[in-house]
Amino acid sequence: LIPVSYASIFGGCCTLVGTSTNILANGIVTSSEVYPNLEPIGMFELSKLGLPLMLISLGFLILFSRRLLPDREGLTNILSEIGIDYIEGGWPGANPVDTEFFSKPLNLNKTIFTAFGMTKKTGRSADNDPGLASLMNANTPAVCVVGKSWDFHVKVALGIQKEENLENIKETAKHFVKNKKEFLFDAEHFFDGYKANPKYALSCIKAAYDQGARWIVLC
Repeated sequence: LIPVSYASIFGGCCTLVGTSTNILANGIVTSSEVYPNLEPIGMFELSKLGLPLMLISLGFLILFSRRLLPDREGLTNILSEIGIDYIEGGWPGANPVDTEFFSKPLNLNKTIFTAFGMTKKTGRSADNDPGLASLMNANTPAVCVVGKSWDFHVKVALGIQKEENLENIKETAKHFVKNKKEFLFDAEHFFDGYKANPKYALSCIKAAYDQGARWIVLC
């Protein structure tokens, strides 16, 4: 998300409505009593300066962005040395940086290196889900999978039935346990879900636990 954040900042330099700061500055200009004859800022007036700055900045990111990212391997080793039991290294397959990081063998003593992902998608089996395949191929003994436990999110965000979500959790847990991966289930928005529908929120974590989840994380 870092490149997306920078891209939005650069884009905001190019038009009047690109950022709230530009709009605020235009308001100050048009209401100025000190300089009453100033013209309002045009929609693309800032582009004369914004476009060259954006191109220069994007070029810098393309050439040097990898050097600006923190040293994940070094940080992971430090966390292991101070005794952290589990280290979640990221989402293999989400981007080239994460995928490369998980392809390297790490010597972490007693720390369990963990890959993060999400439950299988509805309409696909666990064996044929690309997201689960990336987790299986990661060089980690454990996986932490996030799943919905708030029925509101199941309906609105996922657009599926509550029973389908339970099936996705169940089949995902079964898949990793069967393949000898230590399985952690991250119950997303559990407390909101429990407040709204306690029975369903508990059924979500039970679906993972019954299939052999080693840990249930209440997010």
